[in-house]
Amino acid sequence: MAQPPAHDAEEPAHASLAEQARQSFDALALSSTTAHMDALAKLHETAQALQLRLEVGSYRIERREDEPIVRMEIVVQGRGTYGQLRSFAMRSLQDRALALNAVRWDRSSTAEASVGGEFQFTLFMRSP
Repeated sequence: MAQPPAHDAEEPAHASLAEQARQSFDALALSSTTAHMDALAKLHETAQALQLRLEVGSYRIERREDEPIVRMEIVVQGRGTYGQLRSFAMRSLQDRALALNAVRWDRSSTAEASVGGEFQFTLFMRSP
């Protein structure tokens, strides 16, 4: 019995990865002002559900003409317990289009119960 060449066995796996990538891309929201505002509102709703107030926020849209992806860089700061801040990060990342790039924790003293947190996210969307 002859065995098929090894590269034939790899083709379905490669096709499957390509299909997964296509499906992931297709699942991204189309970049628009409404989609940007919805994404920010969703972060604030997540924080409110945890009784965490986001004190400062900023965002920036990054588009490259040669790419079909738009990146929305989001930075938010809040103050709460360690558990609230950690839960905020975990719940926010349930959105598969959102990546957490950096987190910074700040507590002025060991006697203080609240912790300051800064989260730097990237939200990926399809170019219009």
